[in-house]
Amino acid sequence: MCYCPCCQCGGGGNLTINKEFIIADGTDELLIILCAATDYDPSAIGYRSNTDQLTEQVKKRVEAAATAGWKQLKEEHLRDYTSLFSRMSFILDDADCSIPTNELIAIYAKATESERRHLEQLYFAFGRYLQIASSRGMTVPNNLQGIWCNSNSPAWSSDIHANINIQMNYWPSEVTNLSETATPFYDWIYNESIVQGQWQAYAKEVAGIDVGWLCFWENNIFGYSLYRSDKNYMAAPAWFCWHLWQHYCYSLDTDYLRNHALPVMLSCVDFWMERLVRDETDGLWICPQEWSPEHGPVADGTAHTQQCVWNLFDITLKALDIVAEISPYAAVLPSPSRISKIRQKFVDLDDGLHTEIYEGTYGNPFNGVTKGDVLLREWKHLTLAQAGSEKQHRHVSHLMCLYPFNMVYPSHPMMEAVENVMKLRGERNTGWAMAWKLCLWARARNAEKTYDCLKMALNHSRTYNVSTDPKNAGVYYNLLDAHPPFQIDGNFGTCAGIAEMLLQSYADTLAILPTIPASWEGGGQVKGIKALGNRTVDFEWKDGEVTTLSVNGEEVIINGVINQQIHTQPTRSSDKYAFDLLGRPIEPSRKGVYIVNGQKIVF
Repeated sequence: MCYCPCCQCGGGGNLTINKEFIIADGTDELLIILCAATDYDPSAIGYRSNTDQLTEQVKKRVEAAATAGWKQLKEEHLRDYTSLFSRMSFILDDADCSIPTNELIAIYAKATESERRHLEQLYFAFGRYLQIASSRGMTVPNNLQGIWCNSNSPAWSSDIHANINIQMNYWPSEVTNLSETATPFYDWIYNESIVQGQWQAYAKEVAGIDVGWLCFWENNIFGYSLYRSDKNYMAAPAWFCWHLWQHYCYSLDTDYLRNHALPVMLSCVDFWMERLVRDETDGLWICPQEWSPEHGPVADGTAHTQQCVWNLFDITLKALDIVAEISPYAAVLPSPSRISKIRQKFVDLDDGLHTEIYEGTYGNPFNGVTKGDVLLREWKHLTLAQAGSEKQHRHVSHLMCLYPFNMVYPSHPMMEAVENVMKLRGERNTGWAMAWKLCLWARARNAEKTYDCLKMALNHSRTYNVSTDPKNAGVYYNLLDAHPPFQIDGNFGTCAGIAEMLLQSYADTLAILPTIPASWEGGGQVKGIKALGNRTVDFEWKDGEVTTLSVNGEEVIINGVINQQIHTQPTRSSDKYAFDLLGRPIEPSRKGVYIVNGQKIVF
């Protein structure tokens, strides 16, 4: 690492620098510039390159900044920042506050509705600010505390946790119109799985598989991934691939899909093609000896891993179909026999969606769930009682199927079983866990439960020691999320959850205001939110009714539609192909067609 400081007096005066002090005399302005850099290179052997040029590079940057001066530096910063932040806005009518943020947090539970709305929209904007500030211009993804770690011995080493935390860090990037802030995460996945060799070595050394790649749930930027022999967790790679696919679905960037996402996805599929085993009870392919993150026993067919791997096969086959339609990409696809084998295995792949009957394990009734109600299983062959599960555990990993995936949705036959699990676990929990539950309830279209999670997330936390006790979670006076201690995934997860309340675009539909609470129905506006299919959506509402809606700048005429799905047909056209919202090839069309309450609206 190399760093270089520079100090300048403005408007005259004298500057003296020694080993202990910077002394400015006779001036009312002091500009301090500090530049730091490392020789870290994520794609180089040993993760280092150009070490001998580092000092000169840092020196030149400082000199350029000093020459530019404060005014120009500030103008450049504002242009750079606002070009990203101003892409999207979320404004609630009558959201106003005249007291400092720390005081507002302290009184949030007793604040006026106007003051609460102010903090709620501010917290969303703050999440986008954190993303812009911490995941750009670098070649590494956010860790547990982003760039705001203030300790040399932080909790959990402030590492890259991959059993939800790093993934949650990037949930808001695409939907809040900040796609490039996720590039460090996507590049890290690509470099570690394809370019560097350690993750490929783990596949052979730990799993005994000669193809594909593997990482676990505690990672760093040098290829290290901690494998705990007593807790098997190999689902992270499949989950990572979902993020790569999401970037394609939001951008429709076929070059990215072919050259970056698909190689990673196919290599991950290769690993699981070898690792899957037959379940003797039903003949389906299952993931052997997997852990439901931080909860319960290791078992075959754990729902979390099954859902991640089922989703991996699903999106990889969709990606292959898309690439096959585009020349010259089709010429470099895997062999037909290889693709056929993947399809054949997918047909009999367990999707992790199994049910059990609640036996009153935690009480009868408990959180509105009564003995005899149906539950989504967390372990395929173990009940809650047999697994020794915790009734308020922070991880709800078997609900991946609802969010962030869309295997289950409000009209799905499994929705009742999913909702009962959500009720059973309750809303209040540690910081990031409440953010996940906010996202889950938003996807389930339960505005009351969703808003309860948001209010809990904005509860002032007074604890800075490591704790998973739900009563200690919330937010600090500086708006950083309390796990506790501070953990940035809660900020990002809540930001994504609020976006989910405003717009949902999975399963070939656009849903405008699907899950807003009563206190937001008075009115507001959203500009620049992103939907699948590279669509930018703007809308306004008043008294619970959408009043204006535009997609990619084209106005859609509607008559007071709220909480309604807006079904879409073609979302992109060209001379050769078009895609639906999930990126699948469809027949070309010159116009998008929306259907609102049974009436077609063409633009």
